[in-house]
Amino acid sequence: MAIGKLTKGGDAGGLMAYLTQDNDQAGQLRSRAEIIGGTVLGDTAKEAASELSDLKGLRPSLEKNMAHMSIRLHEDDRDMSDAEWLEAADIWATGMGFESYAVVSHGDHIHIAASRIKID
Repeated sequence: MAIGKLTKGGDAGGLMAYLTQDNDQAGQLRSRAEIIGGTVLGDTAKEAASELSDLKGLRPSLEKNMAHMSIRLHEDDRDMSDAEWLEAADIWATGMGFESYAVVSHGDHIHIAASRIKID
C-alpha cells in the first residue's frame, strides 16, 4: 500500500536542489538522491529545475506553480525497482493531469516534482 503526501510551492529550483542534495532536512545522509525519470529532459537537478521554471512564464500569476508528491510504501511491502517506481509515478502524474515532472528516488521512496502549469 502506497502512502503519499502532496504539497504545493513556487520554487522549482529550490525543490529540485532539496530533493537531490546528499542530506535530508534533518541533516541525515540520504542513501540515494537521483533523478530516475519523468517527462523533463534534464538529467541534473539544475536542468530539470530550469525546464520546470520556464513553464512559470506561461502563467506568471500562479504563485504556487509546483506540486511535490512523496510516495513511500508501508514497511511490510516489498522493495520496488526503479522501473516499478517510475511506472507508479507516471500513473500518478498523468492521472493527476501533470505534463511536466521529474521523479527522484531516495531508495526506499520517491518524490515527484511537477509543474502545475500545462504547456497549452
